[in-house]
Amino acid sequence: VTHSHSANNMPLNDRLFLAQSEVIKDLAEKGPCILLGRCSDYVLADRDDVLKVFLYSDEEFKISNVEKRLGVPKSKAAEIVKKTEKRRATYYNYYTHKKWGDHHNFDLTLNCKNGIDTVVDLIIKSYKTM
Repeated sequence: VTHSHSANNMPLNDRLFLAQSEVIKDLAEKGPCILLGRCSDYVLADRDDVLKVFLYSDEEFKISNVEKRLGVPKSKAAEIVKKTEKRRATYYNYYTHKKWGDHHNFDLTLNCKNGIDTVVDLIIKSYKTM
């Protein structure tokens, strides 16, 4: 992040976004890597060696996953999913001026319902064909 007087006057969230963007760019410059979230598709938009992937699933799958991972009842899991989705969308929409989840922003969109192994295999195959 370039430190200037005006950058220091930015809100903390904006400074954090800029710092994260610099880390993302540095990692991509060093070689192949996998970046999850943080608007990395937007941050690396000028690179042609990036496979932009969006993973999605239906609400029931998300809720079930949260129930299992966190050991919470279905109602609590549903609340967590709703808040998490809203937070992700707000963050992405604000910093990219694009719509979160819009398949036009990505090279590949995959439904997670077929399991992580299938998703990983499809991502690897897609990357190898770039």
